[in-house]
Amino acid sequence: MRFSVAFTLIALLSLSSFAQKKKGAILEFQEYESKLDLDCEDLVELKAPLIKATCKGELDVRHEDALFSGGCAGTIERTWIATDDCGGEARAIQYIRLLDETPPVFHDVPDELVLSRSETQDIPEPLVSDDCDGQVTIRTEEELLDGEERSTLMRTWIAVDACDNQSRAKTLLRFTED
Repeated sequence: MRFSVAFTLIALLSLSSFAQKKKGAILEFQEYESKLDLDCEDLVELKAPLIKATCKGELDVRHEDALFSGGCAGTIERTWIATDDCGGEARAIQYIRLLDETPPVFHDVPDELVLSRSETQDIPEPLVSDDCDGQVTIRTEEELLDGEERSTLMRTWIAVDACDNQSRAKTLLRFTED
């Protein structure tokens, strides 16, 4: 079984770019990097490899992605597909290891909230976004600031993404009697 998997991987890597010739026309991807390390936010700006095409007319270039594990953010197998008006098709495969060094970002976290004591369970979690992964874990830490009066509390929101990047936001909570 190991030999079969290794052989399949070697075959995929050696056939990472192929072209189909139709009616004497040439359609093929030029030299490109088959393995890349990219920050997640740079993935959207990745341009298609250069293409050599002799067919007159429209050229359509698109890609299909498959996400695999590998690194905390994963690895994408991106297949570039080019087709022309002469019926030609070319494909090129890139393996893109995603890097994530950017922490999640909190949105619209109030600096201070004044609540009645009965509202303490109704404090909504703040919105958080992450440029690489939608799976962000949010936890809280609380610090009582005024001892026995229990009327002022600092709530710290901590967001952690899949690559253990963290960010924090704080809200001062002031409680009033009902």
